[in-house]
Amino acid sequence: MDEPKMRLQLVDCKSLTSNGFVRPRAIEPDFETKPGFRHLKQRPAAFWKKHKEGRKRKLSRKETVLELDRPIVPRLVTMKGSHIPRSLSQARWLRMTTALRHDLVSPRIEERLRSGDLTSAQVEAFREFLDRVDRDLLHHRIITDNAYTRWFRDGQASDAQLIHFVRQFSVFSNQFLVAALLRVINAPALQQARAAKEILMNELGVIYRRTDGKASLARTDDAATKDREGDPELVSTEGTVDGGIFRFRAAHFEWLLAVGEALGLGFDELGKRRHGRPYTLRFCDELQRLYGNEDGQIAEGASFAVENWAAAGFWQELEDGLLQIKAARLPGLKVAFFTWHNRVEAQHAGHTMDELEGVCFEPQFDESRFFQGAREVLDAIAVFWDGLEDDRLHGLTG
Repeated sequence: MDEPKMRLQLVDCKSLTSNGFVRPRAIEPDFETKPGFRHLKQRPAAFWKKHKEGRKRKLSRKETVLELDRPIVPRLVTMKGSHIPRSLSQARWLRMTTALRHDLVSPRIEERLRSGDLTSAQVEAFREFLDRVDRDLLHHRIITDNAYTRWFRDGQASDAQLIHFVRQFSVFSNQFLVAALLRVINAPALQQARAAKEILMNELGVIYRRTDGKASLARTDDAATKDREGDPELVSTEGTVDGGIFRFRAAHFEWLLAVGEALGLGFDELGKRRHGRPYTLRFCDELQRLYGNEDGQIAEGASFAVENWAAAGFWQELEDGLLQIKAARLPGLKVAFFTWHNRVEAQHAGHTMDELEGVCFEPQFDESRFFQGAREVLDAIAVFWDGLEDDRLHGLTG
């Protein structure tokens, strides 16, 4: 049976995001640190718990989702003073989401509900949509149980294994530009095109410009800090590319070249299709087919899944492993590409929420095609990581 169509309103991330899910800047995990709380306007999304109780309670005509007679208390969890715990098994109660916990709605939805533009039934449909996103997408095995990155985080990769990983990752990273351009070209509406450009242009080297007048990163002349946190002249994890500054050295691929340089890899040895293993090329081709699909519903689902996979924690495992390797035997290894992505990818996820807001209330929004695009691209992501893991287990490094 065909999936029913829903007209939904998702979170207005522009009204929620001032720091784009920026992770705290501490590098080493601190398991003694207790989770802190921050307001939605400061951090639009990080993790949620399952809400069986909330799902059981159906709204009556006399009550609204907002419970307007009392203030809304944000319950988003962050790790104050630390990154995500290094062992994901230590944080099974934390699960990545792109929007909010089920019992929270954005100020935009709150206002539309008060004004009568939205009904309680529509907001409840939104809750059910998020339930399905959690169940069908955010629990995909490549998000919850990535065997390769789980191994990598312990810093045991040999030089040959590290070179192999960096080369394959560079192919995916560079070829993603093709998929991102297709996403812009095939966007079904201006709002989606602009949200896609935020991601593409930042990848190419346009630095996010903060709109609150604050500096993105503190100025520093310390080389180690620049490598760990990113050069303040080249990076920002918050804001918009609209009015931002372009710099060649701010392009993500150029940072990856710096990683390869310490391993003896030059420009011609990274990022090209000819260097890709079959599983890497399949991943790249599927990204172009799904993320850049002409069917806006499929592309929307793929975009949502890709950016939220990227924001779900695997960057932390890569960063942990690289920092251990750097400290143990490769002090010249540049890790800014990975540490910066560890902080910025949730900003990208926020832009996909901007896109979703523009389409989910449209009459033509089709859940079945949205989930088709999301599932298929997550399966393609799994092909890539499973391929790297298989190479590792069989001792293949080239």
